[in-house]
Amino acid sequence: MKWSLVLCFGISLVLVSCASFQPTQPKGFAPFKSKTFASDFRAMSPEGITWRISAEEHKPKADLAFWKPALRKRMTEAGYRIVDSLSFEASGQKGWALELAAPLGQSDYSYLVAIIPCDKDLILVESSGTVADFAKRKSEILATLANIQAK
Repeated sequence: MKWSLVLCFGISLVLVSCASFQPTQPKGFAPFKSKTFASDFRAMSPEGITWRISAEEHKPKADLAFWKPALRKRMTEAGYRIVDSLSFEASGQKGWALELAAPLGQSDYSYLVAIIPCDKDLILVESSGTVADFAKRKSEILATLANIQAK
């Protein structure tokens, strides 16, 4: 029993030290665990706006000059309409975000996808919800982008 506690503590230290970002969520969002995406950090607002931060291997390793048109091309080819784009800085790392729109059933949805290229990882941030609900939370979402602690 004692060894299993020590082992669990050791594994949790390794997992925390490997994360390339400090989990954070917009004001009023509650974090939750996902069984499907255990390494992601997820949170949700009472209205159902989702927030997710994940890290992917930074491959191919490139700066924002590469990732901006690559992300724009990928999302427009997937059928999203670009609403806005913005540059931001998180922990001294330059990041870039696209605000997108897409119909889903009888509703229109906003989808924000942001990238922060770091040394080993590419940090991805996503947030989505109905256009009306997203608009109410947009300032908190954008403020949180700048508060992400990239490692």
